[in-house]
Parts: sequence; C-alpha cells; structure tokens
Amino acid sequence: MPIYPTLKASFVEDIVLSMYLKEIYESAEYIEKITLDILDSTYEAQYNQKLHKEKVNLKDFGNYLIDQGKHVVESSGRIFIEETDFQETYMYLDKTKIKRVWDNLISNAVKYSKEGSKINVSIIEESDFVEFKIKDEGYGIKEEDKKHIFDMFYKGDYKDKKSYGLGLFISKSIVEAHGSQLQFTSKKGEGSTFWFTIAKHE
Repeated sequence: MPIYPTLKASFVEDIVLSMYLKEIYESAEYIEKITLDILDSTYEAQYNQKLHKEKVNLKDFGNYLIDQGKHVVESSGRIFIEETDFQETYMYLDKTKIKRVWDNLISNAVKYSKEGSKINVSIIEESDFVEFKIKDEGYGIKEEDKKHIFDMFYKGDYKDKKSYGLGLFISKSIVEAHGSQLQFTSKKGEGSTFWFTIAKHE
C-alpha cells in the first residue's frame, strides 16, 4: 500500500485540526473580552459611577438624541413618533452617560416590540427640569417581574433575547448619579413607558 496518500491525508487532517484549534482559541479570547467588559461595566455602575458633567446646549443635545433614536427605530421597521419642546437652554450633565441611557431605552423599545408598531419619544423642557420619555407598544412587563427589572442580569421571560440583563441596571445608576430616578409603567401585552428627568440647574 502506498505511503504517500496516507501521509497526505494525515497532513490535511493536521491542517484542519490546526484551523479548528485556532478558531476555538480566538472564540475563547472573544468570550473572555466580553466577560471582562461586563464585569467592568457592572463594577462601574454599582460602585464607581463618576460623572463628567459639562455645560450642554439642550436644543443641540436634544435634537441629536431625537435623530439618533429615529434612525434606530425606523431602520428596525418600527414607526417613530416624536414630541419635543425645548429651547436654547444650557444645563450641566454627563452627555456620554445620558446618551447611554437614551440608547438603551430606545434599544429595549425596539427589542421588545414588533415591526410596524409605534415607538413614541419625547424630550420636554419644564421650568426646573427636562423630561426624557420613551413609550412602546411592545410585549410589556408582567406584574411579578416589575420589582426585578432593575436587578443586575435580570431578563424575565426574555432569556432568548440577545442581552446580558445589564442595560436597565446601568441606566438606573446613571440617572441616580444625576440626582433623579428612572421610572416606568407597563402592562403585559400593551407596552411600556420609561422616563427620567434631569434638573436644569445644579
């Protein structure tokens, strides 16, 4: 029996095995990176939520958030409805972290609703504060889950959704660091509304 074909087959098997091992190694590195990112985020949210406040033009920032939200909602096949009422007001907040809260609430509204449904967003300026609100027509939250939705890693009935269960936990801590509360109302099968306010004056 010729030796060459056997050696050739063995060589090919070694190459294939090497490729598989490389993919496994790279996947393990990726999983490790995600795990470290999660741990960093949760530590920051729970123990070290430092703000970097800056003077922000509400009109510019508000329009930016609306535009970003509109892009995400409409590109997902949902209907975007906006309501705004703000002026050239200046206020102090951490732009990066407030945007993170806004992005998370928009993402959740899309994730837990169906294509073709409406997502209403509003940014309304009052005398002493600005209210940020996002309302969807999605699946809603069961009564027994409501007391847990801000818990770390909690996902309720939606364990199949691509999520680590950290978004609302981190968002809540950011809003609280600004001296406010992240609030919500929800009814199973009818949708949810999340909102928070930021004081106009420190």
